[in-house]
Formats: sequence, C-alpha cells, structure tokens
Amino acid sequence: MQALHIIVLDDNDHMQAIATAILNSVGVKHIRNLSNGQAALDSVQRLPADLIIADFNMRPMDGIHFTRRIRDTAFSPTPFVP
Repeated sequence: MQALHIIVLDDNDHMQAIATAILNSVGVKHIRNLSNGQAALDSVQRLPADLIIADFNMRPMDGIHFTRRIRDTAFSPTPFVP
C-alpha cells in the first residue's frame, strides 16, 4: 500500500479529508488531493496514478466527463487506471 499513488478528486474539502484519513489508515502514503477534473488530468500527465477516487458531482468537469477523458487513450498515459 505504501507504494501506491492515489488521486482523491473531490471539490469538497471535507470529503477529501475523510478519504485521505481512510487511505492513510490502511498505509497509503502518496495521496494527491485535487478539487477539479482538469487539475487531475494535468496531474496524471506528470505522474500517473495507480487509483483515482473521483466525485460524481463537480463543476465544471463532473466525474463522468473526467472518467471519459482519462479513458481516452490518445490523451491519457493510464487509460485503464481504476
């Protein structure tokens, strides 16, 4: 678990804190908290993630649009990231 790189994508700071606390409690050390889909897309270009936990209801890019973009093999370095 310590080697995993996980993105928590949520525009709610409290939900980010809860998810981060849960991940920390199971030994995850590398967590990127991001509040919008474009920031997450930019982040995976620099450092791919092993897992992305994304909120469904965000603005301007919701979780569905983000997932479609991350699955685009022409754009994403990790189109099959869970």
